[in-house]
Amino acid sequence: SSLPSTYPQYLMKWLEFRAKVICDFMQKARSAVKSVNSKMKFGVYVGGWYSTYYDVGVNWAASSYDPSRYYKWATAKYKNYGYAEYMDQMLIGAYASPLKVFGSTEWTMAGFCSLAKEKTAGKCPIVVGGPDVGNWDTDNKVSQEQENQAIVQSVKACMDVCDGYFLFDMIHLKKAEQWQYAKQGIQQAIK
Repeated sequence: SSLPSTYPQYLMKWLEFRAKVICDFMQKARSAVKSVNSKMKFGVYVGGWYSTYYDVGVNWAASSYDPSRYYKWATAKYKNYGYAEYMDQMLIGAYASPLKVFGSTEWTMAGFCSLAKEKTAGKCPIVVGGPDVGNWDTDNKVSQEQENQAIVQSVKACMDVCDGYFLFDMIHLKKAEQWQYAKQGIQQAIK
């Protein structure tokens, strides 16, 4: 959903409040996990589309990243509720079209990943990105060969700008018999 051109009076404070609630929860959840096993990695999955991710009440950036400099929906205090520093690892959904593997902006796989590294500002030690191969062409506008090659290319595209790669969802590889393309992508990425 998109925001209206003129915001309702308390919208920005509401967005700030929601981000604070989630940030507070993440701090408490991390403490609970670490109290049981201090070596356990604590992490989260988030969508890479930060510019509109406020709609789920989450600020996954580092608290040093100030979104109010770039987005009119963010208050000056919104940055205080970034929770990247409480994570040991993050999975970034780089859910772009199979025709949008490379790039530096949102809605490209590499762009989602590089922007996530920028927004987390080194506060989260492991930031991994990857595509959604089962839902990236719901209108069936892309050929099977283009999808296969997007899988191959996505591995290196994400790994070159992030700390690793994940693929959502492996059942789609199994159904479409595309394992070989993931393997080919891994082989190219680790050269």
